[in-house]
Amino acid sequence: MSEQPVELHLNLSDLLETVKIAKTGGKGEVLPTPVNVNRHARIAEALRRGSLKEQWEAPMLGVDKPTANIIDYIYRSDEIRGHPGDVVNLTVVKPFNAQVLDTPGSSLTAVTGIYSVIQTTLREAGFTTEIPYADVEKISERLIAEIEAQGQTAILRAIDKKILDTIIADTGVPELNKTTAAVYFDADWIAEAIHTIGSQGKTVKPQDFVLVINSLMYKDLFVDVAGSQPIVFALPETIREGLITTLFGVKILVSDYLPTHTTNSYSAFLIHKNAVVFAPKREMLFETERDTAARILNLTGTYTFGIAIVDNKAICEIKTKAVS
Repeated sequence: MSEQPVELHLNLSDLLETVKIAKTGGKGEVLPTPVNVNRHARIAEALRRGSLKEQWEAPMLGVDKPTANIIDYIYRSDEIRGHPGDVVNLTVVKPFNAQVLDTPGSSLTAVTGIYSVIQTTLREAGFTTEIPYADVEKISERLIAEIEAQGQTAILRAIDKKILDTIIADTGVPELNKTTAAVYFDADWIAEAIHTIGSQGKTVKPQDFVLVINSLMYKDLFVDVAGSQPIVFALPETIREGLITTLFGVKILVSDYLPTHTTNSYSAFLIHKNAVVFAPKREMLFETERDTAARILNLTGTYTFGIAIVDNKAICEIKTKAVS
């Protein structure tokens, strides 16, 4: 009587793989059966099973929505390797002009400063939380995926904050003072800010800029745009969708954080894409460790990155009367 195939489940390094072993002639033949093994499911299973420590990486992804995600609109260096506190060199190529030679054989004048090497110290952004043992059994594949997604969003907001704090701390950044204006923000200020940067000798193309404002400024900007018949005619989707993502070619980002130029008055920022460099690391690191005495699972997410201002004259700080 022939023996029926026996189905086994092997646990190898948290990978669940189904195999069939068919016995023929006294020898075992392994026939792998494809299984769609999900990374989040493996992690959730390991945590529920009582693993003392787990560590995994998740790719950092941009968030395509009208909330501040400044790193998608500034200069991005090659991916970095290193640890928080390490000093890295970032090579940045700056815009420069070419010459037209009217006379054949004429000499070219050497262009200087077309690139620069900028040093920056790597920083770490992160969060940690505690999960009681009673809830560990409820950890699911979906929960792990949600924690990763929300953790990445939190890290992006932290990086935005660091970029804006670095900019406002630079006293060489040009300013546009609108603290006595009747509104918190006006569409005309975008053109004025572009002109302010252009007056510093910078080549300006509106599509090369991103404007970072908060929700209070966005409200007044929307009211200004919606009340302008020519703009509404040119941009009917603004009224139809109730959303401004680009105006005059400039990308509009709404941030839940802006630094203050006085005790409590906020500044908006117009930033050229080459004004700030962001040095990314590919993955965000997640770690868990059990505290057996406290009966909790510690979950920590961290991300290492570097930022530096390349050209402070390619930024305009717009001081407003908006207050906290």
